[in-house]
Amino acid sequence: MRENMQESSGSREIEAKVPVADLAVVRARLDECGARKTADAREHNVVFDTRERGLLEADCLLRLRRHNGTVLTFKGPREGPQAAIKGRGEFEVEVSSFDTCASILKALGFEPTWIYEKEREKWSLDDAVVMLDTLPRLGSFVEVEAPGEGRVRRILDILGLSQESCEVRTYAEILADYVEERGEPFTDLVFEEKTEDE
Repeated sequence: MRENMQESSGSREIEAKVPVADLAVVRARLDECGARKTADAREHNVVFDTRERGLLEADCLLRLRRHNGTVLTFKGPREGPQAAIKGRGEFEVEVSSFDTCASILKALGFEPTWIYEKEREKWSLDDAVVMLDTLPRLGSFVEVEAPGEGRVRRILDILGLSQESCEVRTYAEILADYVEERGEPFTDLVFEEKTEDE
């Protein structure tokens, strides 16, 4: 099998994630600041791991994402996982086929372990990327990625978001705590499809 790969990149991801009650407030602030919306679509993510969950144990992530194309991502361990603004190594490559790439990963010994979806708006503000996310059950979040921690703090200030409100957990960790509090099983995090009668 041959997979067409484009735009391979490796970098250090520096980001902050803040839960918010109303994305409309942040969206209005982005408009006021002259930010530009660059994407708006539902994101479908499949997390892969070894049978022994070795990547999870090492605080790493292997993810295949469908969102305006298909991207394979590997994220290394978080630097200071309890810090409000987190850094971690990240490698991404755009692939031409979601299904073919998933088959390659399975042939290499990885298996899908979790599926999660987001409604995501992506905005560009100077050298930063601001993402407005809505997840089933968990609510809305703003993610800010920028070249440095100081720049991330500056964007948070511009958007009226408090660094003290930053969420240090991953979405999987948030869901794990959410279901544990309610005595529910850990499940995929996907939107329910509406029927014609709804």
